[in-house]
Amino acid sequence: MKKLFFPTANRITRKQFWMAQVGYLVVSMVTALVFMLLGRIIPNQATEAGEYSVNGFAAIPFAIIGFGVSLTMFISGILVGIKRFHDRDKGGGWLFIILIPIVGQIWLLVELGFLAGTQGQNRFGPDPRSALQAASGSFSVAR
Repeated sequence: MKKLFFPTANRITRKQFWMAQVGYLVVSMVTALVFMLLGRIIPNQATEAGEYSVNGFAAIPFAIIGFGVSLTMFISGILVGIKRFHDRDKGGGWLFIILIPIVGQIWLLVELGFLAGTQGQNRFGPDPRSALQAASGSFSVAR
């Protein structure tokens, strides 16, 4: 897992990129589930509609944990994106394309999630597929 995020000078495959995305989804869902369950058991106040809301001092742990989880996922997402761009032989600065509404997100999804990386060594390091094939003893060309 540590290898997926550090150091950023390396490259990752599309499969590793998608596995990281699945990991982010799972962490988000588990965090939301834990928050919902804790919201039911922590003393709170009912709203006029009869719904429960955690507020006041009881909300502070939720805010701290939520901020910590969000910050961790944000930073690791940037690192994974940089490593995936490195596999495409592009610098991490290309992540700023996401700031262009709609087009940037679609372009980033296609670039990082669907387009193949550079075959063989590039300026960011050796081909991650060759390292995976050597470790598994496989000689497939799947990317």
